[in-house]
Amino acid sequence: MGIVKKQPAIFLGLVITILFLGLSLSNIEFFETLELKFYDIRMSLKNISDNSEDIVIVDIDDDSIKNIGRWPWSRSVIAQCIDKINTANPKIIGMNIMYNEPENSSGLEQIKGLIKMVEQSEKQDSSLLRTMKAALNELDNDRKLKESLEKAGNVIFPVNFYSSRISEKIKQRKTRNSLKDH
Repeated sequence: MGIVKKQPAIFLGLVITILFLGLSLSNIEFFETLELKFYDIRMSLKNISDNSEDIVIVDIDDDSIKNIGRWPWSRSVIAQCIDKINTANPKIIGMNIMYNEPENSSGLEQIKGLIKMVEQSEKQDSSLLRTMKAALNELDNDRKLKESLEKAGNVIFPVNFYSSRISEKIKQRKTRNSLKDH
């Protein structure tokens, strides 16, 4: 009790720190909401110029889907869009598309398998191998997108941050769904 009377500020600071540490670890939704509200207030107080004529939004709308084809578009189509947008020399290209996994292409996998078979065979046909590798290159839409992104050098993508509760719920759903499939 003597420490509390001699150093009340330190004791009070320690109690408040432990309280907020406990509250932050308990993941109370109220504090997440409060944090987001304060963030909104801070952003509204910043002096950000309103040069909306400098911002161009390229939207994937119904007309785009009618002209190009059903969604989701191949990554080679997105690569072509990036190349076309990049010709206007934008400072930045923001994309609201998540690419968490490689594009699924059964044709690409079959050509990879055929290339291995030809390479392992005793009678390697170099013209056939070149043709197959060219086809592999042409079908690799992930590579095309990667090259367009590197060429542009100014493309940003969204990032998903899940709280541990959301992440745990996603894992539980995936487990339940995989159990249902078997």
